[in-house]
Amino acid sequence: MSRRRPAHARPATSDEPAATGPRPGTGSPLAQALRDLTPPRHGRSFWNDLDGRLADEPQLRLAPRSAIRPITQPPPVVDDRNLAEGLKGDGPPPRRTPVRTVVAGVAAVLVALLVVAAVQDPDDETTTGTRDTTDATDAADSTPATSEAEAPPDETTPDTTAPGTVDPDAPLTPGGVGPLTIGSKLGELALAGVPLQVDDATFTGSGGTCYDARVAGSLDLVLRFRPPEGEYRVDDPNEGVLISIAIQSGLPTQRQTDTGLALGAPQDQVLATYGANLDEWSHPFVAGGRIFRAEAGDGTGIAFFTDGLVVNRIAVGATDAVRFINQCR
Repeated sequence: MSRRRPAHARPATSDEPAATGPRPGTGSPLAQALRDLTPPRHGRSFWNDLDGRLADEPQLRLAPRSAIRPITQPPPVVDDRNLAEGLKGDGPPPRRTPVRTVVAGVAAVLVALLVVAAVQDPDDETTTGTRDTTDATDAADSTPATSEAEAPPDETTPDTTAPGTVDPDAPLTPGGVGPLTIGSKLGELALAGVPLQVDDATFTGSGGTCYDARVAGSLDLVLRFRPPEGEYRVDDPNEGVLISIAIQSGLPTQRQTDTGLALGAPQDQVLATYGANLDEWSHPFVAGGRIFRAEAGDGTGIAFFTDGLVVNRIAVGATDAVRFINQCR
């Protein structure tokens, strides 16, 4: 007795569909389905239709604005819904809005004004300015001269010598040289601005009885001081009285006397200038040398020291002191 096979165990016939399970060695059903998927075939108008649909979508566009804005302010967004028609190119051109029309009109007016200003003739203003300047010049020329213009120029040269300065051209006179007045105390001359420098060797060596000083800036002058009348000595050199001023050949100078005599002048010229007003003495240190002294009549005078031929020293001041070289009396 033969046994019957169950229905599910029967072998498939050629008319029955194949099993739906995965084929041996083909992988998952999804992979099999992707391999069996056929790419779609589009018509000729597919891409044009796609562009049209995309153009109809609202577009986002950034509007131009100033480069400087707060960082917290977002850029404006313009919803250009008519962009699709512009992209298609088959629609009517966009119409100008009233605002654009007004802006265009204002711009045209400004351009016209600029052109008119550029071509305007500037000669009117230039001519007017020139005429005004000419009138002003004519008016100035027609103004009568003042009394100051008619007055002759002052030919007097102002004295620019600083107080206390001894002019290198100031002459030697029996009464002194420039601001150096015979009979003045050293302290008084210093207060007047004369820069004096006391010779400490002569002041200390004489015990304040007879000493010299020099003037800064006028080193050709040798000033001699002694105590005031009635005193034997001074403890302060500022209390000393100026009794003589001398120049000598050892100190280069071009200074002259008020009679025009200078160092190096011939001895005969001294005699010719002063004549009988001179008294004559022998020079104590120069063989053949002479000392000629002329009094001014007010207790002062002038003395010329020679080597027998030319003048090598000139001293002015008190008559009892000018003829001495190393002493005050």
